[in-house]
Amino acid sequence: MRIEFYYWAAMCPLNVEMQTILRDYQDHLDLKFFDISQDHRLAKKMQMYYPTLTVLNDSHRFYSPIRRSFLDAVCSGLLPKEQPYRPMLGRQEYSGSIVPITQENYHIACRCTGQPYLPGCANKAAFLQQHGIAVYGFINQERGKLLGGAEYMPSLLVPYDIPRDEKTAFITCVYLSDGELDYKTAPLKALEQYLAEQYDRVIVVSEETGVSLMETWRSSRGTATKTWELSIKMQVTAHCI
Repeated sequence: MRIEFYYWAAMCPLNVEMQTILRDYQDHLDLKFFDISQDHRLAKKMQMYYPTLTVLNDSHRFYSPIRRSFLDAVCSGLLPKEQPYRPMLGRQEYSGSIVPITQENYHIACRCTGQPYLPGCANKAAFLQQHGIAVYGFINQERGKLLGGAEYMPSLLVPYDIPRDEKTAFITCVYLSDGELDYKTAPLKALEQYLAEQYDRVIVVSEETGVSLMETWRSSRGTATKTWELSIKMQVTAHCI
């Protein structure tokens, strides 16, 4: 079995862990690793709009984090099935303490992975710091517990096939989903206000049938060319995949 693992540096804190797990199986699988950070052509070719992509035998694509159970199944000759991530989304906005995400408190934001102590968190903070990014986004927290968050990158640093210029930002991650309460809108609003000081527009990749970021902004889903105007009059283009 051949596995190709495509990743955007340490953009996802799980990338480091997944590479470690994969290398534990290098005697049983044909493994290839591709960092798309500086390879825009490869990102476009693979149609990547997410920091991780696993391709099995050149034909089967997987977006979920790699687990040992997945690799054990592959080594046994099985083809794992990936279910779409479509959780229930609460409509009642809830705002705890909204604070900027920085190198000092990123360990709180990193809990969006479901793992409280993940080595890749330090890798991601270092990755962002080396690009001169002091504020990574905003989190919604309450008494030290992570409720939700939203993060961004300058578009010029994004390897995906998106428009890039100095006045465009890209939303990289929004979390967490809850069946009753909406924890995402508050940090998104804070991020909108922060980005408005430097950028003219924000680009976001939004799926048509799964969890849509446009849902969080209380906007209608649309085609890949539809444009939304936010409350701060910033332009947001949704590339639906």
